[in-house]
Amino acid sequence: MPDADRPGGSPLSTSLGAGQGGLRRVDVDPSDDRAFARWVSARARAFHEPDIESDSDLERFASSRQRMLRAVLDDTEEHADIPVGTLSAWDLGVRLPGAPGQSTRTVSARAISAVSVAPTHRRRGIALSLIVDELRDARRSGLALAVLTATEAAIYGRFGFGPATHGTDCALDVRRARWLGDPPPGRVRLVPRDELRSLAPVLDEEAHARVAGEVVRWENFYDRMLGLTPDRRRGAASLRAVRYDDEAGRPRGYALYRVRRSAAQPQVMEAAVVDLVAATPDAYAALWRFLSELDLVDRVVASLRDDDEPLRWMLEDPAAVVTSNERALLWMRVLDIPAALTARGWAAADTAVLDVRDPLGLAAGVFRLTTDSEGEARVTAVSEGAAEREPMLSLGIAELGALLAGGVRADTLARARRVTSDDSAAAARFDRMLATARTPRLSSLF
Repeated sequence: MPDADRPGGSPLSTSLGAGQGGLRRVDVDPSDDRAFARWVSARARAFHEPDIESDSDLERFASSRQRMLRAVLDDTEEHADIPVGTLSAWDLGVRLPGAPGQSTRTVSARAISAVSVAPTHRRRGIALSLIVDELRDARRSGLALAVLTATEAAIYGRFGFGPATHGTDCALDVRRARWLGDPPPGRVRLVPRDELRSLAPVLDEEAHARVAGEVVRWENFYDRMLGLTPDRRRGAASLRAVRYDDEAGRPRGYALYRVRRSAAQPQVMEAAVVDLVAATPDAYAALWRFLSELDLVDRVVASLRDDDEPLRWMLEDPAAVVTSNERALLWMRVLDIPAALTARGWAAADTAVLDVRDPLGLAAGVFRLTTDSEGEARVTAVSEGAAEREPMLSLGIAELGALLAGGVRADTLARARRVTSDDSAAAARFDRMLATARTPRLSSLF
């Protein structure tokens, strides 16, 4: 697994991994089958997944071949070619708020995933070095943001990531589901899963056009979700797909689901939603009604749903919907403050001075943000003396990442003492600038 630029690989970042004898970082060539298999095996081991024993096992990780793969090797190990640390990265589109009445703005960000460390090599600076070097590389590449979804959320705040979106799981008790209003016009149709392959990206684009926090789903995402890849075909036999067409016959939404027995309550039959995308309120209502009316089904369950899911407001008894497992989904890290602030649209014309701290030193300083009535922004660096003459909000780079998509109010962070100012009105003014019509969400983990 030689590094493309440094044949022998490189030591861990001197500021992070100095003195870690035998450890070196390398880039893995995804087209090298043996090197790729070793990287995947190390990742599977660290996440307590089954060993890679066949080509079909390896096929589950086919999407990783399209990404940048990083590894740390330990030359003192008996099996020194098996990584003791892994990371994958690629660039993808992330939706930020647009100006009022406009669609979201898609910006390119460095996505980070598959961060793992062998249990024998914990607390040696491996993950720290891999992540920080990836952030530096993304900044050098001209990217304003890095993003990730985390299985262990407490880890990433130290790297400057802030929770930009939150989500929840929800369960609808169909026995209590009494719908308000008339059924939507149009029609729900059962369709073969492969028919959604070309339609799903189009409907996703339409449905997510005004939803900040969503990412542009990658090609392999649809193939795997729909069970069209070799490793997913057998497990996809129970998947069912439906499409909602409006009165004019135009497709406006789809749902992918399977009916199964509840693992916790085997006597309960569930319709488990894999994906539900609706470009219109009618499509949303029709798809949920269809799922709730399936024969032999007691409950409809769905994950990665909004905190403010409209579903409960469509029912006579809102308590028929139970939410659980609320958690942060998209974590956002600002790498270039002026570029990140000018990438999104703004809701009000005003000025804010931000004093941003960054423990890693990648993006910090004092900046004056000026927004106009068109929702555009101008950002300039402020000298230390000039900043003292006007109200200023002080915050960390993680807090800025949490605020950028509109997922939390500056006033909330001020009351949590994570945003401070000598002017009690500064947070409220910044909130008016940040305001979004919808709460940001993320419906695709990566």
